[in-house]
Amino acid sequence: GSSTKQDRSMDRDRSPLRGSGVNTKEIYIDDCYTRHVIGSKGAQIEKIRRNSGADVQVSKDDTVQNSERKISIVGRQSDIDLALKLINEAIAAKITIDRKNVGGGGETVEQFDYVNELLDRISSVVP
Repeated sequence: GSSTKQDRSMDRDRSPLRGSGVNTKEIYIDDCYTRHVIGSKGAQIEKIRRNSGADVQVSKDDTVQNSERKISIVGRQSDIDLALKLINEAIAAKITIDRKNVGGGGETVEQFDYVNELLDRISSVVP
């Protein structure tokens, strides 16, 4: 019965944040996207924190290296995954705005490729 195993993991998921269940994931994004992740007066990052339940911390300006900025996401794995998705959506929205006045119908496909590429790059940086 695989169902019993699933039930157990769901119970664990509902438990309050404990040391064991909390993960930290660090990603690096192009610094030019930082302000889109943070949003106006921090509105976007606040939304990401609220929607994902994860604690998202953007590193300070003086830690930026090679124009890449570190973002630390702390929470349960499911919260982290959701935060990552929301961060990527925030960046994708920015890319869409940038490219809106370019080309025609094929544009969106290219744009999603770009976001996937970004995701790959983010994943590859993480040990």
